[in-house]
This record gives sequence, structure tokens and C-alpha cells, in this order.
Amino acid sequence: MLDDRLPDGRGVWLHDPAGTDPAEPLPVAVVLDGERWAGVGLPATLDGLLARGDLPPVRTGGVASGPLAQRSRELACDPSFVAVLRDDVLGWAAERRALSAEPGRTAVVGQSLGGLTALYATQVAPERFGLALSQSGSFWWPNPVRRRRGRVAHLGGARRAAHPRRPPRGRDGGVGPARADPPAALRAAGPRRPGAAPAFRGGHDLACWRAGLADALAGLLRGTP
Repeated sequence: MLDDRLPDGRGVWLHDPAGTDPAEPLPVAVVLDGERWAGVGLPATLDGLLARGDLPPVRTGGVASGPLAQRSRELACDPSFVAVLRDDVLGWAAERRALSAEPGRTAVVGQSLGGLTALYATQVAPERFGLALSQSGSFWWPNPVRRRRGRVAHLGGARRAAHPRRPPRGRDGGVGPARADPPAALRAAGPRRPGAAPAFRGGHDLACWRAGLADALAGLLRGTP
């Protein structure tokens, strides 16, 4: 696994699936809160699934969160942060390994506010991000301050402000019993390719997300619900 820092100081990492050619432009998944997932061994888990044939080859790039206030700001439908993911994170990774340039083979993975951002990225940068894996996404969020200032404050608004004819393919890989409705949020964003929002009865925590992330990513990349 390659580790580095972006010019703004945040940590990034890139994992190659075992046994693959670095020059082959594989699908790529950008993992939000990347320091958390590196710490619980996500790359090794993905290698294990690949070896068993349960996951197609995919390069994963993790981007670290900043302090709490910064994370809360960046993961609340912030188009400038999506630009960081598109330009800085994927740009850094592409300098080191071949990546697919197809949006239908490029995913953003996140949980809670990160899950909201995963779907939001497909709305404001559909030319690069066509897949979203949202676990326990914070679909309750609209930001009334941004609405008063005339900025995009929800997924439906983001769809209208971006490219209305480019629907994402999304998947919610673990949501608790008391939640906002991800399908409703997706409908608000406009027409879309087939996705899934399976209900998951569990906690809003890393243990539950970890249990479902790899399988959900495999389904998303294969285009299956």
C-alpha cells in the first residue's frame, strides 16, 4: 500500500489488488475517512475477497478526514471537497497507477456524512464519479445556512445544478432502522440507473459498516443489487 500526503497535508493511501498489473487501468474506489479504514485492515480484506473470486479487481484510494469541524464542513455537500477527490486524490493516484477514467467504474465510498458525500459526488462531478456506496448516509441533511445563502443545500438541488441527464448508480450498504429514506433522496436527485438500498438492522458504527462494506462494493462494481 502506498502512503503519502496531499499538498494540503491530508493523508492519502493507494492499494493495489494482489497480483494485478500496475499498468492496467482498473476500476477505482475513493474511500472517505481513509485513515479509519486503513486502521482496520480494509486492503487485506479486499485482497481476501479477490482471491476467493468474490470481488472484481479494484484499486482503492483512501483520503483522511481532517479535524471534526473540517470533516463536518467538507462532508456536508461541499463542491470544493468533491473537487479535491476528483483532482487531487485521483490525480495523485493516477500518477502512481493506471486508473479507469470511466465514471461507471469509479466509486466514492463513505459512511454517515461520508455516505451523503458519496452520493453528492455523483451529482456534482458525474463526468468522473458514476458509482456511490453510501453506508448509513446522512440523508436527513440539508443545511439551512447554505440555503439562505443561495448555495446548493440538498441532493435534488445538486442534480439540477449539475448534469441532469447523467444518473449515478448507487448502493446503500448498511442503514439502521431509524433513518431517512435513501430511495427518496435518490428520487429527488433525478432518474438513475439501477441501485439498491438494503435495510440493515444494526448500529451507526464502524463494526456494522465494516461487516457490509466489502460485499456491497463487490455488488456495486458488478452492477448487481
